Amino acid sequence: MSTRKQGASAGDRVYGLLFVPDPTTDSSKQWNLSVESVRRGFCTPKTLGGGNDDGDADANGGEDYERALQLAYKEAVTSQAGVHSSKPVVRKLTNAGDEFQAITLVEKSKRLCTGGSVKCVIEYVFDGSRYRCLVTDPELESAGLLYGSFTLILAGVACPRVGNPRLNPPSPSEPHADAAREFVELRLLQRELKISLHGTDKSGACLVGTVNHPRGSIGCELLKSGLGRISDWTIRMMPPGDVPPLRIAENGAKVSFTFFCELHLELEQAILNTILLVTREPTWVFLNHTRPPLSLELLSLWEQ
Repeated sequence: MSTRKQGASAGDRVYGLLFVPDPTTDSSKQWNLSVESVRRGFCTPKTLGGGNDDGDADANGGEDYERALQLAYKEAVTSQAGVHSSKPVVRKLTNAGDEFQAITLVEKSKRLCTGGSVKCVIEYVFDGSRYRCLVTDPELESAGLLYGSFTLILAGVACPRVGNPRLNPPSPSEPHADAAREFVELRLLQRELKISLHGTDKSGACLVGTVNHPRGSIGCELLKSGLGRISDWTIRMMPPGDVPPLRIAENGAKVSFTFFCELHLELEQAILNTILLVTREPTWVFLNHTRPPLSLELLSLWEQ
């Protein structure tokens, strides 16, 4: 990288030229990143110099640099590259609930998309079961839903909510919320995946769906790792054949004590130095002077 003289109004900014190895030929040859960006139509040059430049610009190769920019600009215009094309590739982003109805995306994806699943990019992970998605499926371009942005609620699974530090006072995260979000980010973030949409929430702004990962179900993995629980209202939207794997994953986590670990720890601490009240009902009540009474339903023992 070579630096150039800054103008009188530049303040503490320093302008420079960035060079990168040429990936198409010998690596010893250097590309001028600005010139190559102009040649590909990613940007357009602006006039260099002005009243603030003097002879130092020529000493630093200013005329050669400007000549290379203009030559690259003419090549881009002639070849109609990038922004100079007759139909520039411009992404018009739309938001569910504002520019289009969320239920419309559900209906169009089932009718127009191959297999009834829409191709999307997971752009952001709010928590383990809520994501921000961007539609990249070209089959929805005719419906005007390409590059539509929406919030996805993972069907069948509910994960702990991540706190919001920007509130006053800040809201804390629920137990295991950060672990669940990190678990999903490592597997889904910025990946283009197929999503099967089942419906919307009560507000009609968020969509409920299943993420079809090539390696398996992210919902099952969350339940298996004890980072979520079954969500009754979203699991009702799923096809009946997709429900048993989620139930099996949750039951397996319960057996291995990886599901709701905080509850097991709280129960263990409550049993220590407590008074056990045994009633005629199928409930044990643990009394401790340092915590509220903790009740434990023994339904399985009562049924036996």
